Amino acid sequence: MGLTQFEAAELEQTFYKHDRQSVRELAALWDPDIPTIENSAYIARAKDLERDLQTMLLSQLEDTAESGAKEAGE
Repeated sequence: MGLTQFEAAELEQTFYKHDRQSVRELAALWDPDIPTIENSAYIARAKDLERDLQTMLLSQLEDTAESGAKEAGE
């Protein structure tokens, strides 16, 4: 992907933190008496969390690209 080790590690940390928080939130919505596919609150939150993660990672990648472009232009 053209990232430095540092940049990749930052993205990894973002993913890890988001994943841990997501698991906690989804665990609170999980009901063993309801099949997951029928648990609309769980599904909706999982989709929201996935979108949030995508947004965060893309934002970080864009910031990295902008920083790289600025450094190349200097």
